[in-house]
Amino acid sequence: MGFIRNQPIGEKLLVQIRADITNIFNTPALSLGTGSSVTIGAPQFGQVLTGGAPRKIQLGARIQFKERKERQP
Repeated sequence: MGFIRNQPIGEKLLVQIRADITNIFNTPALSLGTGSSVTIGAPQFGQVLTGGAPRKIQLGARIQFKERKERQP
């Protein structure tokens, strides 16, 4: 999911602020992984050994200079 905000500053500048977020609700994606077992009686039966990717947020900003338009006579 991403959020973008364009903010003009005066007549000549435009600032764009953005945030890109993965796993925004931080929902765990659990799995048995390697080394765990689904065999009843095994020492690692049913243990969750690995999880999915955590929440990641990337922020960015961009400054854009607007071109000055020439007036026609």
